[in-house]
Amino acid sequence: MKTYNNAFTLAFEVSGCTTPDGSDVTQEQFVKALLERIKNLAENQEVLEAVGLAFDSHEETDVEPDLPRSEVYYFTPNKQLEVEVLTNEYGKHFADLRTYDGEVLVCLPLEDPNLWEEEVNNYLFEMGV
Repeated sequence: MKTYNNAFTLAFEVSGCTTPDGSDVTQEQFVKALLERIKNLAENQEVLEAVGLAFDSHEETDVEPDLPRSEVYYFTPNKQLEVEVLTNEYGKHFADLRTYDGEVLVCLPLEDPNLWEEEVNNYLFEMGV
């Protein structure tokens, strides 16, 4: 499914400034003003009117994993590990390393899900397993 990332603008005001350009406004004042504005818009059901249309949009990359979302592969029995290669909703790939009784040892980010065995072997080597 094609999806898009859209940017919107929300106007708000900060009172009590001591400079005409607002250069003295602190992070705390910005946060307080934004939260008050959002609360008021939500309470009055005016969010859509206040935000308006998107001003900048781009198509998001739809990454199709080469491996099924949740396929279990068994690693070498002498290491007594099970590896599950997963892809999250952002298209990032991970390998969950577990003991055979299901205890997750580590969730390892993968550069290439097709090379999961090499990446897992490298990780295990670095950890001295």
